[in-house]
Amino acid sequence: MDEELVYYEVQANKVTVREYLRQMNASPEERKEVLEWVREGNDFMTNVDSLADEFGYPMDYISASRAMEEICAHFAAMTPEELAEELSWQYPSPDDLLLD
Repeated sequence: MDEELVYYEVQANKVTVREYLRQMNASPEERKEVLEWVREGNDFMTNVDSLADEFGYPMDYISASRAMEEICAHFAAMTPEELAEELSWQYPSPDDLLLD
């Protein structure tokens, strides 16, 4: 995307972005990430991972970032056995793939 166009889009959305950051009580790191995301030409109401909420709508940048942190912390706290059990529905064992 043209750099000048991105600049004007950022300027046009500055009040909206500022209000969003305030409403989300964004941390300094979140503010930095959101502003970088917007400068790259993205909408702050979308996210890097294309995460969606329970209704299938795209999550905003900060909500998605916070959700990913929670998901990562959840999995990091598990033992290897718990993790294997949690993911077993997603990844069948090789034995399950053998045909009779």
